[in-house]
Amino acid sequence: AILLVFLSLLPSLPAGAQQSEADVFVAQAILAYEDKRYEEALGYLREALAQDPRNVEALYYTGLVNIALQRLDAAVQALEKARELAPTDFSVRYLLGVAYFAQERYDQAEPLLTQSFAERPNTDGLGYYVGFMRYRKKDYARAMPPTCRSMGRAARPCGPMPARWTPSRPKRRRIPPSGS
Repeated sequence: AILLVFLSLLPSLPAGAQQSEADVFVAQAILAYEDKRYEEALGYLREALAQDPRNVEALYYTGLVNIALQRLDAAVQALEKARELAPTDFSVRYLLGVAYFAQERYDQAEPLLTQSFAERPNTDGLGYYVGFMRYRKKDYARAMPPTCRSMGRAARPCGPMPARWTPSRPKRRRIPPSGS
């Protein structure tokens, strides 16, 4: 229903503001993704990319849907293309870092997630990834503040760890199937 309303508005837009056919396919894919109809979403995204192979939003959502399906190689491939086209896009950078992290490609994930954390430290879950990578490098004092942010303690950071604090091994976390 939302898509029908959206499509009915298209003729009233100025010629330069009309959405491309690829954008319509992306909009359909987003609705399918939100309803967890992932294969259907991928079909729409393939159509969008057939119309416009450089559509960053279609590439981003292709990565997101493939992460939801645990198809990490396909997700990384789409997100790397999106990053080439939009190297400063926060969402693309962050999701590509998450995909690398899920593949345990920490050396590739770290700069992307660290840059994302520096730009938007209160992004849900981002502190977990940064804290985990710092923990892996035995940088225990710097590992906790980002992790605390991801646990909703941004207003009251954990602060420095006591001298006798012994870190516990973080639990592996699955990538949530939705979000951007």
